Amino acid sequence: MTAALRTKQLRKSFGALQVAKDINFSLDQGARHALIGPNGAGKSTFVNLLSGTLKPTGGKVYIGDVDVTNASPASRVNRGLARTFQINSLFNQMTVTENVALAVSARLKSDGGLWRNPVRQPELQREVDRLLDMVDLTSVATKRISEISYGQRRLVEIALALALKPSVLLLDEPAAGLPKSSSERLLELLVRLPRETAILIIDHDMDIVFGFADTVTVMFQGGILVEGKSGEIKSNALVREVYLGNARHA
Repeated sequence: MTAALRTKQLRKSFGALQVAKDINFSLDQGARHALIGPNGAGKSTFVNLLSGTLKPTGGKVYIGDVDVTNASPASRVNRGLARTFQINSLFNQMTVTENVALAVSARLKSDGGLWRNPVRQPELQREVDRLLDMVDLTSVATKRISEISYGQRRLVEIALALALKPSVLLLDEPAAGLPKSSSERLLELLVRLPRETAILIIDHDMDIVFGFADTVTVMFQGGILVEGKSGEIKSNALVREVYLGNARHA
């Protein structure tokens, strides 16, 4: 079965500094996969290479069978790749519904001005309602983004990504800045996300990582240190050594 997303010998250098080193990575269709590593391991660089916000020095990126190495971020979205960010960028003076409706309108390629009158676009309204219910935001649908909690804003961002109906979803530190209670709620949501979407989560919250992912890839010094099932990685002595900052891995 063709992987939903994969890379082949992916490299990135800034002058003499190599920040991504011949990365061979595969995200299976419908996968629940996590990417972890200490600060400076190269996780953000790798995700930026996947999403197209950084151009590689060498190697390839594929979405399904399609080579998207030189494709723009927008082209990758059209191919089924969606991404959330560490820092959300929502329209604070618009309601939760309005933010999600804009994303759905973009996918449906409908008139951007009609989302304010959902009666004229019942298909759009149904989809918005479905997404809000999926991420448990129906109760705050009419509130402005500026009026809801930080944790709820992270859920809105996930709804925006899901509005694109992606085959691949990259979640970039969705638990960053969340209190324990909110991160537990986030984990419950992530577990319920549709299985037809392959999900790669990048996070430092190990409760989220090991509660969600079936497979975990560990990055260190710009490359893949080890990959395996969650239980194997959790008990891996080398991984623990890396996180303690005492690794001697070359």
